[in-house]
Order: sequence, then structure tokens, then C-alpha cells
Amino acid sequence: MNTRLEAQGPVLKRWLARVASIAAAFAIGFALVMVAGPTYSPAPSPGLPSVACPFQLSPSLEAALRSAGELGRWVVHKSDGATPAPVITARNVVIDGAGYCSLRIESASSEPGGGRDWRIGYKLPHWALRGRQVRLTLRVFASAPIRMNSGSVYIHDGPTGANQGLPGAGTEPREIAVTHTVSDRATTFEAWVRLVLDKGTIQPAGETLFFSASLAEAETGAGS
Repeated sequence: MNTRLEAQGPVLKRWLARVASIAAAFAIGFALVMVAGPTYSPAPSPGLPSVACPFQLSPSLEAALRSAGELGRWVVHKSDGATPAPVITARNVVIDGAGYCSLRIESASSEPGGGRDWRIGYKLPHWALRGRQVRLTLRVFASAPIRMNSGSVYIHDGPTGANQGLPGAGTEPREIAVTHTVSDRATTFEAWVRLVLDKGTIQPAGETLFFSASLAEAETGAGS
């Protein structure tokens, strides 16, 4: 028995050395994963329906964000209040060769019941944007004039945010821009287009709102 073990000694030593080498490599790999930071999930908010609408990034931001993780999709948040939130169908469309997000307003209550919310938002890896001044630009128009008394376009990063009102849209495209310096303590980065909040209304039903969104680094000194 001892003779057999002695004969297998060199083989056993090589096997144990191989195991130790694999374990060391695994430990180093695990450490690298731990210090690399979180991986961005393409599902910004679990449980919310996603929409494959376009979201344009400037070349510098695209490079920074792609190195930080995957890019996400637009998601729709809807909640009813004293009266139902609007029923809106969101989808991606192409108009004159350009991509737009189409928001078809199937139904919308004209009663100012509280607690309603309808918005569509896009989330990006916040750790790649901390400290940067960014500008969110929305190009928007509608199939016919639409009025919204609680609409807005806004950026939210956790501790801070910025917004611009979105009172409606006509048939001619117009741009709405929001400039924001992302907090060094940001815990999220979300760009939202809100159509209805609380007692707000959207009129008339049956029309379609079209928008395209882009995000770029803002020029120094640009305001909201």
C-alpha cells in the first residue's frame, strides 16, 4: 500500500498543484468581478412593459455608457387614481426615415381625478454619468393638437433632478430640452416623458403623440 502511494506521489503532487492553480485563478477572477462594479440590467424597472423606441446618444456618451454596461429600453409606468389613467399604446415607428416613439391615446378621462400617473422613461448606468452635465432633448409633435396640463420632461438621478413642462403638442415638430448636472451621489439615471400626473388631463383622446429623444453632454454654462 505504501509502495503504491509512494509511486503515485509525483502524480498526486502535480494534481494538487493544478487544483491550487485553478483555485487561485478563480479567486483572482472573483475579485475582479467584485471591483468592476454592477452590471447594468436591460430591464430598468422589473414588471414594467418595455418599448423598443429609439434613444439617441452622442458619440462620447455612447462610448462611456457602453463600457459601463448594457443599454436599456423605454419602459411604461401607469397607475390609476380616483379615475383611470389614460390608455396609451406605445410603439416604435419610422417617419421620413427617422425613428420616433408613437404614443396613441386610446382613451383619456377628462375628469380631474387625483392620483393618476402615466409616463414613459429610459434608464442608463448612473455610475458612468456622475458629475457630467447632460442635455436631454425631446423632438415632439402630434397627429392633431393635444393639450396636457400636467405633462413634463424630466431627469431624475436620486438626490437631484431637472424638468421642463410639456403643455401639449401641435402638428409641427418642436424641441424641449432639459439640462442637468448629474449628482456625484447619483443612485440612478432616468429620463422620463410624463403625460399625466395626479389631477392632470390630456385631451383629446384618439390622437397620437410622436417624440424622439437624445442625450448629449451639455456645453458648459448651459441652463435647464
